[in-house]
Amino acid sequence: MRFEAWLAGLWDGDGTKYIIKRRHRKQVDYFVKILTTSFLEVKRIIEFFDKVFEEQPYNTRAVYKENRKRFLFKPRYDNKTLFNWFSEERLNALAMKYPIDYLSGLFWAEGSIVTMFLLASARLFSWLLQVFLLLRDLLQRSIQW
Repeated sequence: MRFEAWLAGLWDGDGTKYIIKRRHRKQVDYFVKILTTSFLEVKRIIEFFDKVFEEQPYNTRAVYKENRKRFLFKPRYDNKTLFNWFSEERLNALAMKYPIDYLSGLFWAEGSIVTMFLLASARLFSWLLQVFLLLRDLLQRSIQW
């Protein structure tokens, strides 16, 4: 598995990045955050970020959401390099080069194929179509043998 592509898919599903500008120190902080309700996903996010970037989260918060009756976990990274890594161009390149790993991360984030189709962008739909056509060709070849 390509961990970078898996993280790109997970990012498209649950990730956000933001900048905080502090006036009094003229400081700018760059944050990368992935929201999830799954503790197992938090463990996996930390593990994969450590493998790919050799980074541990700046902090991981668990917030109880009253309206949803569950915890929301927020592993957060304070790093400009990571902030720049999650660019649209890189995510597109990883998704095109490793579509199965990308879709695996996106599926992990969203939880179901149905949700992915409802929230699908044109880019995602074209990748899914390519993957299904590839799987169809592979199945046809295996049946002929």
